[in-house]
Amino acid sequence: MSRRVQENIASALLLLLFIGILWIASGYGPRARMVPTIIAWMGLGLTIGQIILFNTRGGAAMKVDLLEVISARATGDDESISEDLRHDIESVTGNAPEEPEGTGFFEHRGTREIFAIGVVGVAMAMFFIIGPIWTMLFYTFGYFVISRHYNLWQAAAFSLTFTILVYALFYVWLRVDIEVGLLNLNPGLW
Repeated sequence: MSRRVQENIASALLLLLFIGILWIASGYGPRARMVPTIIAWMGLGLTIGQIILFNTRGGAAMKVDLLEVISARATGDDESISEDLRHDIESVTGNAPEEPEGTGFFEHRGTREIFAIGVVGVAMAMFFIIGPIWTMLFYTFGYFVISRHYNLWQAAAFSLTFTILVYALFYVWLRVDIEVGLLNLNPGLW
């Protein structure tokens, strides 16, 4: 059985799962049905997009280690990306290589893994100490600034916008009280 057939079978099973969630959630009350139906519809859309993507692109184009690409691009360590993958990224973004090919992924792997574990640890600590809303605000701001995706003002604007949207989704629309962390940093807004 080819890899493409296996991917299509797995995607079909995911489609059935999301359809089942929609069917089961249809028997819930209006408030209880909100979260599962939103997640199921998003899952259906993403799975259908994945099926279309898998079946319209060539097999070589789909062999990408996404974690490697994301971590290399976020840390600026583009040398660790394979030459084929770098060529594909450059063809999509239109960027020319700035420096010659590096020595390989395994040279920097330990440092990157420790950094990733530290990032997750900081996020979890912030979540428990200052709460989810403040964590989202500071964490997204810090990520945008450290990864150099945006300058300070853009990072602050995007972080504040995302935080307000999440707050509106959970507190205003779904009526879920968002608990504060161990430190009560509640400014009286929520």
